[in-house]
Amino acid sequence: MKFNILLLFVLISHPIFAQWQMLESGTSASFRSMDVVNKKVVWAGGSNNTVLKTINGGKTWQNYAVNPELTLDFRGIKGFDKNIAIAVSAGLAEEGQAKIFKTTDGGLTWSLVFETKLKGVFLDGIAFFDKMYGMVIGDPIDNQAYILETKDGGNTWQRVDTSLFPKTNEGEASFAASNSCLVTYQNEAWYAFQSRILHTPDQGKTWEALNSKFPPGTTSGIFGLHFWSKSDGVLLGGDYKDDKTKQVNFAKTMDGGKTWKSQEITPQGLKESAGLVKGKLIVVGTSGTSISTDLGESWKVIDKASFHVVDCSGKYCYAIGAKGHLGKMRLK
Repeated sequence: MKFNILLLFVLISHPIFAQWQMLESGTSASFRSMDVVNKKVVWAGGSNNTVLKTINGGKTWQNYAVNPELTLDFRGIKGFDKNIAIAVSAGLAEEGQAKIFKTTDGGLTWSLVFETKLKGVFLDGIAFFDKMYGMVIGDPIDNQAYILETKDGGNTWQRVDTSLFPKTNEGEASFAASNSCLVTYQNEAWYAFQSRILHTPDQGKTWEALNSKFPPGTTSGIFGLHFWSKSDGVLLGGDYKDDKTKQVNFAKTMDGGKTWKSQEITPQGLKESAGLVKGKLIVVGTSGTSISTDLGESWKVIDKASFHVVDCSGKYCYAIGAKGHLGKMRLK
């Protein structure tokens, strides 16, 4: 009996699963993009022209105003090291929102490297295959996928001719929710709409349309993707206007996205982003954080704190969301 009581005390005092260590971001901006470069360097993109950076593992954060003259929302970000990063502004091009900036001095100054005023353009996310070749996706224009590419590390960007791509359906779009509707793994990339996913096995030379059968809608669908091999990946989603109710919010593929197995994971409600560390899958959303030790077959609830995006490197995961809500987790 004494042993059982002692064991119970140990389990309560030392939770089996890691917990979020809350950090001070120093801002009330809302964040929907984050890139963990390594255990010390993290970049995050937010509203009100805000980009955050830490170079000491989250102990302190620098707040950079990319373009104080405009009201921009950086829902895409790519960090290369502590000095170089690219920030993608979401919003309508005709309202001056579709812009891409790059810094090479740690965020002190930012150069405008792309902008368009083409009606209907709304940039959703950024991903790179390597240090030089990357893509930015936007909502479809005239039933064609909208993709920008760079071959020089983000210094210049060109629109990709997508006229021979699979045609998009009426109303299809991507959610600029967590900078993970476009993800890459080696030469592969996946580009998600509410339910369908475009896939390339060869860095964009050819594309195919995949049907996830995830429930789509104007306020619901896929909010994020995460792949850890050419075959294995997950998608997250739900309905952002009904983000706390029971709903399909997760699906897993083992064949590169050709077929998906959907689930309702707890805490119930919207899920937006996933990270993987040492075989542990972390999923966040406005409904809370869940963890799986068997790559999505079963789940445990960590907490119900709201985050929009999670990203991981080494043993560490960082998560960020509305009002500068920021956390760090170490996984053993």
